[in-house]
Amino acid sequence: AIAPVKGHFGTVVTISGQRLLGHGASLANVHLAGVQVKQIVSSNNTHVVVVANSSAAATGDVVLTANTGATVILEDGTAKNSLPGGKWEYVEPAVISSVAPITGQINTRVTINGTGLHAGGSSTAAVKLAGVQASTIAKDTATQIIVTAASSPATAVGDVVVVANTGAEVTKSNAFQYVTPGAISSVSPANGQAGTVVTIAGSNLRGDGSAVVQVTLASKAAAIQSQTDTEVVAVAVASS
Repeated sequence: AIAPVKGHFGTVVTISGQRLLGHGASLANVHLAGVQVKQIVSSNNTHVVVVANSSAAATGDVVLTANTGATVILEDGTAKNSLPGGKWEYVEPAVISSVAPITGQINTRVTINGTGLHAGGSSTAAVKLAGVQASTIAKDTATQIIVTAASSPATAVGDVVVVANTGAEVTKSNAFQYVTPGAISSVSPANGQAGTVVTIAGSNLRGDGSAVVQVTLASKAAAIQSQTDTEVVAVAVASS
């Protein structure tokens, strides 16, 4: 058996069978549809686990080559019966076309658009923004993924990497940067009632966005009166 039956760069492929080492002591290399795999993760006579390399869309045989030069070929076994056309398939390489916004901090909603984002898999397992795994995946389709940025100090510009449930990876280089997180330095006054005008001072209070859309005081939404990156003025509402 071979699972999955198709993939993309980074896809983890498990090959099951008998005498997969071809009576040798180890595997020298493995080819999927004519492309040498990126890595042989593990191998024995009954199970071989490999990581697919980069390739254009293609179909072809699975060939295991032992350290003795002996080959074990998909075409010669029964596993081919479970593969479409009896071949393993490299899907069309996925592409991330856009990332928005391209900068942010904790809880920034980041939208990733592209094609084939599942890279032959069925879902997204993880997304990394400049090396930091996103905290949540709010939407997940093959053409659009929306994630929430996790906490991170400021970073250099880094890659956006989508990891499918098969391990396949889709990367857009230099596509996101964590900025210095916003910080509240003072709140004045520190208590009040309905109608109290509250001034919140700090830095990067818009969180690298263009506007503050909500302020809460003791968990109650307040009316925003004015705002800049360093000062937000809000009016307290009645607390029940």
